[in-house]
Amino acid sequence: MGTEKLCRSKKNYATTLGKTSYSVDKNSYLLNSDIQAYDFDKLCKSLKNMRGDSTLSSCDALVENGDSVYLIELKNQPNKNINNKEIQKKAFDSVTQLLVTWARESSQQALSQRLVLFVVYHNPVDDESFEKIRNKTLSFTKSDQTEPLLFGINDDLKSLYREVHTIDISDFQEKYYPKCFAVAD
Repeated sequence: MGTEKLCRSKKNYATTLGKTSYSVDKNSYLLNSDIQAYDFDKLCKSLKNMRGDSTLSSCDALVENGDSVYLIELKNQPNKNINNKEIQKKAFDSVTQLLVTWARESSQQALSQRLVLFVVYHNPVDDESFEKIRNKTLSFTKSDQTEPLLFGINDDLKSLYREVHTIDISDFQEKYYPKCFAVAD
């Protein structure tokens, strides 16, 4: 009986990916997109008091496409201004709340084979120096990661996902948006 309260209807959280990218501080959207998404922050707020008085941290959006489930955190600010611990909490807590609400029939291991995390930030166009340093550092690492992994996301946290991407909005729109969120005709 008590667990039924945890099963929230997805329709109550339906929105668009664009709407989840709205920044109150900047009074603007990071992304213009009509792709169907679920407002994961809204779901998180509905679960308040599960851990005492504290609210779980969460990614902004969840998008389902085929067998993939995308958790997306959209930050309309330069990556150097983003708090690593905040991103780590969001990445972990989002998986937890997904398992407790909408993926109750799934094991964590099965879910991790479907989950992709995107942390999308907005570096100013004139801040290319960081990108050069970041890409040079990546060339010295021994990893199967094809792009830099920022925000202190360690192997344990990464293991909760099939893929993890920390990427500027322009790269996200160019490399991943068309591939991951293509609307079937």
